[in-house]
Amino acid sequence: MRLACRGGHGSGATIVAVRIRPPILLALFLALGFLANWLRPLGFLSPRMSAVAGPVLTFGALGLFAWAVRTMRSVGESPPPTVPTKTIVVGGPYRYSRNPIYVAMVSLQAGVGLWANGLWFLALAAIFALIIARRVVAGEEEYLERTLGSEYASYRARVRRWI
Repeated sequence: MRLACRGGHGSGATIVAVRIRPPILLALFLALGFLANWLRPLGFLSPRMSAVAGPVLTFGALGLFAWAVRTMRSVGESPPPTVPTKTIVVGGPYRYSRNPIYVAMVSLQAGVGLWANGLWFLALAAIFALIIARRVVAGEEEYLERTLGSEYASYRARVRRWI
């Protein structure tokens, strides 16, 4: 099933056809990490380091996610890519990253991996980031350039894609 994302102001235009929504993809990658870690554990941290670093990164990722969503909603935008974009969000974490929600998702996968002391999670986080960059972000950026023109181009020149 394909999901048409961010139709262009009633024009029916789409930016990207996504086969699966990023949060669902993240859930699948987390499940794969747990399965791989259960079948073939690949620990790489001491128990103490895992118990400290894992929760810090995991809860940091959740905090970043909440901050990004709250910032987006404060200017009348909606996080799901199925809703048309009317403006560029430039406050909050969007001052530092054009994609803080996706940064949070990748960080969550890595944080769970640190907490579970499973190297599989980190490998899957890298694959997840690559899929998001190529299959979602690239299409979103094309859409934003098409619909918001110089406003987005200026923002893109000032703020990094990730961090």
